Amino acid sequence: MATTSTEDERSLREDREAPRDRGLWRDLVAYWILGLCNNYGYVVMLTAAHDILKELGGGDHGDDGKSMMLDPFAGNSTLLRNGDPAAFAYEKRPCNKLSTGAILLADILPALSIKLVASFLPLWKHVRVAGCVSLAAAGFLLVAFATSDWVLFLGVICTFFSSGLGEATFLAYASYFNKNVISTWSSGTGGAGVIGSLSYTGLTAAGLSPKATMLVMLVVPALEACSFWVLLRHKDTSKDALVETADSAKQAIDYSTLPEDERPLENWRQKLGYIPSLFIFMIPLILVYLFEYFINQGMFELVYFPGISLSQSEQYRWYQVLYQ
Repeated sequence: MATTSTEDERSLREDREAPRDRGLWRDLVAYWILGLCNNYGYVVMLTAAHDILKELGGGDHGDDGKSMMLDPFAGNSTLLRNGDPAAFAYEKRPCNKLSTGAILLADILPALSIKLVASFLPLWKHVRVAGCVSLAAAGFLLVAFATSDWVLFLGVICTFFSSGLGEATFLAYASYFNKNVISTWSSGTGGAGVIGSLSYTGLTAAGLSPKATMLVMLVVPALEACSFWVLLRHKDTSKDALVETADSAKQAIDYSTLPEDERPLENWRQKLGYIPSLFIFMIPLILVYLFEYFINQGMFELVYFPGISLSQSEQYRWYQVLYQ
């Protein structure tokens, strides 16, 4: 305890004695905006999942233009043409042939794949961010102008690919900045949930069509580009003095004199050997996200209260806002 207290006091003293960085606010604000913009498209696509499958894709996904109504009590399904609200029975639930969970699946696969690969690639930050901005803009455009399912899903994949690449890039680049940029990045990604879902729902509630709303969202990739190339103060990642100093320090240490549990891992086999010990932390998180998105993207579309002022699509959007 005494050692920890002494180290904390030394750290605080060093922070006070360090020269004040008057431009630090630029990095902090830039990383907040980057966190917001990076996750914004992800949230919008999940909030718009019902619209994407029903309206933007050119109509309902029932057979021959019919909307499918499931009767849980009768044990079968009935097809009603044009879904007359007056004839809608409270014990029946309308649903699309393709679940909104398909949008979530189109998110997980590309985002996870790029996160696994990006850490092994060079940190060409300008190339990566240009790709993020281009993919995000392409995603909104493809979804807005899609006339078939495959174009819709291509747009969704572009958006989530952008989000995954952006997260891997910005977090890696954050190691060259003040440690507080991680806090503002986290705040920005959290704000993306509320701002993203509420902005899409609010714009559609104000009378904009889902297509027009997607086009309005193009301002977000533009804001991301401005934050990165204009507001953020860039660091030299190829010849950074701190990295060179750290490498020299590592070479000067004789690791053979350290206890075995304090020596750095030398190869991937050693690192993979620690994964089983992490299961106690991983499994609860996996279960939380599994059931969370099972409810959000798999069941919310079936929760419909007829006879009120909100349509099924509008109710789905507000469910997503309330979740955030």
